[in-house]
Amino acid sequence: MTRDILNHLGEKIGELELPDGTSEEVWTEKLSVYATPPPTQYEAQTSYLKHTIKARKAYAEDLLERLKQRNISQRINVSQGLWMHSRMRAVPINFNGLEVSIDVMNLAVSGDIEIACVTLQYTTPDDMTQPYHWWSQERINWIINDMKAYLGWA
Repeated sequence: MTRDILNHLGEKIGELELPDGTSEEVWTEKLSVYATPPPTQYEAQTSYLKHTIKARKAYAEDLLERLKQRNISQRINVSQGLWMHSRMRAVPINFNGLEVSIDVMNLAVSGDIEIACVTLQYTTPDDMTQPYHWWSQERINWIINDMKAYLGWA
């Protein structure tokens, strides 16, 4: 079963596929991540002050290690890995009318977790129609939820 993923403005930013018979509670939980508006200026500034750059880089290294282990356990192949990295290096988003292409990987490893998280919230997942597609909504959600928990946005 597939449903539209809507951002906080009600704009479609992708689709989420879950097994037939998935409860409304699970659908609500999975889709609510995207309906949440980005942090306010105050929330962002508060989280900027909460962690040092050194701590942010350590978190990013840990996150990347866990992501790599997760991808390996889910049997990512070379073409999927190449595709995922190319997607993470140039993520096109429209943030309130501002169209930009963001290098999420660079943001994360340099410690700008807030902007990396917001970027991922506006990312369109792969439609999973090609054998090399790997960047599913579920995988994006996993990273977003991890970053939000680290930042205290969860």
